[in-house]
Amino acid sequence: MMFDHGLPVLKPILVLAMLFGVVSGAFFGHLVDGYFPYPHIALMLLPLGGYVYAHRRVSRMIREGEPIVLGLVGERAVGERLDALKAHGYRVFHDIPSLRERGANIDHLAVGAGGIFVIETKTRSKPVEGNVEMFYDGVSLVRDDGKDESDALAQVRAVSDELRDWIKGELNWDPAASIRPIVTFPGWWINRSSQLKDKRVWALNDKAMVEWIANEPARVSDEIVARVCNRITERVRRHQREADEKK
Repeated sequence: MMFDHGLPVLKPILVLAMLFGVVSGAFFGHLVDGYFPYPHIALMLLPLGGYVYAHRRVSRMIREGEPIVLGLVGERAVGERLDALKAHGYRVFHDIPSLRERGANIDHLAVGAGGIFVIETKTRSKPVEGNVEMFYDGVSLVRDDGKDESDALAQVRAVSDELRDWIKGELNWDPAASIRPIVTFPGWWINRSSQLKDKRVWALNDKAMVEWIANEPARVSDEIVARVCNRITERVRRHQREADEKK
């Protein structure tokens, strides 16, 4: 098991050692028996082999890292959009730590008179063919190219339920009627059915999301907004202290 964990680190060393062994063996064979007539070819094997190996490794790292970078860019873009809500009296939080063990973080949270909005950001590259749009009927969310994105709906519902239970326990107030789960896809157009099967979750692009939140009627008192924001702030600070203590 220990070898398995160390294998990714040892692989570059093993490959380079193997290449060095091939080149050294070729030169040694040439000097002793003269069976390798072109030693300069052996000299080329080491940098050529190293280049091929490095190219494959770097290409793989780029492929694996691209979704992570894309996600971070999307979350930042949505965060900047949400800052506009501050002019409407909202408090905006980003990257709220999990409220349960093994739970999921909350990408963004907007709290104000219009309610508590739990926002899950999903950043997707534009398709090579087809339109940059999705179709939402309240239960399923499908891209124009046929790819199903409905898992995002279930994810934001679960995170919202965790937040509802947490707030209820912290404040002795049930926020069920005030919490709105939202899944947003920056840069995509969401076509909504005229008759949604389930109206609980909003599926919107980032621009429309901010407009919808800002236009929501007041349903939460200033006192409750302040108490919720205080608890969220305490939660974030406590999590940061715990993280710092583990370093």
